[in-house]
Formats: sequence, structure tokens, C-alpha cells
Amino acid sequence: MNKKIILILLMFFTFNLNIKADIRDDSLMNISELNSNNNTSDNGISPVFFILLAFIFALIIIVFVFYQLNREKKQEKIKNSLFKNKLPELSEEKIHFIDNDLNVKEFCKYVYNQFIEIQKAISEFNEEKLKECMSDELYNISSMLLKNLKEKKQRNIMSDFINVNTYINNIEKEDNFEKVDLILVFICKSYTIDQDNNIVIGQDKKTYEMTYMISYIRNSDSDKWLMNSKKLINQRLEEEAKFYDK
Repeated sequence: MNKKIILILLMFFTFNLNIKADIRDDSLMNISELNSNNNTSDNGISPVFFILLAFIFALIIIVFVFYQLNREKKQEKIKNSLFKNKLPELSEEKIHFIDNDLNVKEFCKYVYNQFIEIQKAISEFNEEKLKECMSDELYNISSMLLKNLKEKKQRNIMSDFINVNTYINNIEKEDNFEKVDLILVFICKSYTIDQDNNIVIGQDKKTYEMTYMISYIRNSDSDKWLMNSKKLINQRLEEEAKFYDK
């Protein structure tokens, strides 16, 4: 980017010098013409016009350079922020050291698909489905949120999911208890609907890239995994994700 800016500035100064040379030549010609014919008027373009043109061109270049510099700083700031939010992926070797029977690929697939089912249940106020998939603690929290939405006559919708990445971030196993933390990165449409008017509240049905941290637990005497917590740790428009991750 800095090389491009320097090149543009060099082009500008070269152009500016050429204009000044042309103005000087035109001025000498005009003086010669005036000396040879004082009664005729000068029909050529005034040197002031070229000076004004050079000034406008310089102003455009300066604005463009400052815009590019500010844009570059903004991109770097966002990239640094996203890098800080990036949580490490646990290797299969470390996972199997704690739980040798866990099929990582199938488990990640299961968690991602169930997340979609849970979001669908939330949009449909299907508390039975939530109770089936969640721990008692998370179910109670989700039930309160649904109650609040019902009172407001609103529905939260997440649809058109595209899986970007699902991986295990941490795993713990003690006695009869096992806990797995996962990171879900996906693209979807997210919006809230007013149930009375069936219209979108606030922003339109925009497409976002979202990153969630999900925790699953189970007892050793059961094969059933239950979602124990979910937390949104990053959200940005899909267009921003595509642009800044290039």
C-alpha cells in the first residue's frame, strides 16, 4: 500500500512540474505576443486556470492518500481484534489422551446440527425440545428468555446456516463427569420478528458470520451429551468477513 501511495505522489509531482513548465512557456509566449501586438487581446487560456487545475488535482490526491491510510489502519485494527478472539483448536492426540473413545469428527458434526435444531426450537418456542437437549441450568435460562420474548410478542430467527468451522477447544474428564468446550463458526441470517405484524424489527435479514463457544457435558453412565452453555464471542457481517479474511 505504501509503495502505491509513493508512486501516486511521484506521478502528481511530475504532472505538477509539467504544468508549471507549460505555464512558463505560455507566459513567455503571451509576453512576446503582447510586445508585438499591443492592440490585440489574448485569446489563450489564462495561466491562473492551470494553477487552479493543479491545486484541485493536488487536493484530490491528498484526500485519496489520507482515505487509503485510514482504511488500512481500520483493517489492521479489525484483524488484530479478530486475532485476539481466535481460540486454539485442541489436537486429536490431546483429546484422545483424555477420552480415547471420542470420535472428534462425528462429535463436532453432532454439535453443529444440534445447535441448528436448538435455534429452530427457540424460534418456535418449543421448550420440550430445549429441555431434551440442554442441561437444567441452561434450560432454565433459555426458558426465561423465551418468556420475555413472548411478553414482547417477538421471535428470534436464525436461518440459512453454513458451517465455516467447528472444533474442540478444551476437554475435561473427572470421575463420572465429562465436559467438552467447542468453537462454532458459521454463517447465517439473524433477525427478530414482531409477531403481531409479522415484520422484521430493526435491521433487515442480514447475513452474519458468528462465532459461538459451546459447552457440552455428560455423565459416564450415559452416552447422551447435553448443551450446558453457549456464548456468542464474535459477530460480523458476512461481507466484512470475506473482505478482512483475504
